[in-house]
Amino acid sequence: RPLCGPVRGGGDPPDAMALSPAGRAPPVAPQAWRAAAATELPVIALLDYDENGRAAVEKLKSFNWEPSKRVLSLREWPETCLRNHDVEIEDLLPGSVVAALVAELGEDESVDGKVKCGSAWHLQLSQSWKSFAIEALDSRLGADPGGMVWLAEELRARASKIVAGKIAAAKAAARA
Repeated sequence: RPLCGPVRGGGDPPDAMALSPAGRAPPVAPQAWRAAAATELPVIALLDYDENGRAAVEKLKSFNWEPSKRVLSLREWPETCLRNHDVEIEDLLPGSVVAALVAELGEDESVDGKVKCGSAWHLQLSQSWKSFAIEALDSRLGADPGGMVWLAEELRARASKIVAGKIAAAKAAARA
């Protein structure tokens, strides 16, 4: 069940996007393979940069999924801390929104841990916070997109690479 439908009314694959959540990293690889087999549209596996996400990236790479096209690890987010700690999708949310939701739910229930990140702290957010955020985010997101613009641009660039590769392969097959 996709989370969102076509962007800007659909059109060519790079202009259309549907997200199908796996919920956690282990099912991402088989879900991605099934999706790729079922459609001509570009399929990109988006994974947190944590233990499970890294394992899923390796599994996808073992089946020749190109990390520069079809696998997007959040390790690639340009605002990732140089200390190489885990990066989850919620880290791309605006810091002010995350802080407001932590304050509303309470730090004890919201935060599983903290990692020193330069002069600031990287929060390891709890499952309670994540569940709360899913329900509460819509009304709190404003002008600051956080890392979501980077994510959308990265997905679009990768989709364009996949489409270009399919077009080139089709042209080569037609010439053969």
